[in-house]
Amino acid sequence: MISQTKYPISMEIEGRTAMFANPAAGSDGCSYPAPTKSAVKGIFEQVFFCPFVRVVPTRVEICKPVKTMFASFSSHSSSRKHELVKKDNACIIRETVLFDVCYKMYGYVQNLDPKNVVGHASEKAMAFERQYTNHAHSYACQFERRLRRGQCFRIPVLGRSECICDWFGPLRDSTKPYPVHVAIPSMLIECFSEEVHGSRVEPKFADVQITEGVLEYV
Repeated sequence: MISQTKYPISMEIEGRTAMFANPAAGSDGCSYPAPTKSAVKGIFEQVFFCPFVRVVPTRVEICKPVKTMFASFSSHSSSRKHELVKKDNACIIRETVLFDVCYKMYGYVQNLDPKNVVGHASEKAMAFERQYTNHAHSYACQFERRLRRGQCFRIPVLGRSECICDWFGPLRDSTKPYPVHVAIPSMLIECFSEEVHGSRVEPKFADVQITEGVLEYV
């Protein structure tokens, strides 16, 4: 029988810039004042990834004042105007991003039913899965060990690939939540039809509140 025990995980991360895009901002991107649930999940999985567990963020603590700045960069994205594409010219994208950020992130991992993994993992990975029954416990232990050693599956980024973190590791006693109070109407919570291995884009939104620098995910 598959264990459904929830194993807690946590980490701290710092960076010079962060971008947690708000879809309601339109063409000129604007970041939410705090990481989205899917962004935190992605950061956890950049430290350690396993296809046989579900990683569920529960809370984030904002440990520095929320500061924003305007940023612009050139892009050859497919959304360029036809004239720019024809001449192979870049377009200028302007965004409002966060800078000088620090977050404490919390969540838990839980085992997935192997039937939900078939088709999403290689044969070699499935053979490994059949040898063990409690991947969530293994994940939590390896996650903590990787944080202590500064190892990662991919270098963690704060929302987008350009916003590479400056540091990540275990929680530090020296950092505390900054007293931020912000109401965020319709924050993006989920992007896909399923929490794990979703096949369709089905965004879900919720009204959330940052209180004393703490955001609890629904």
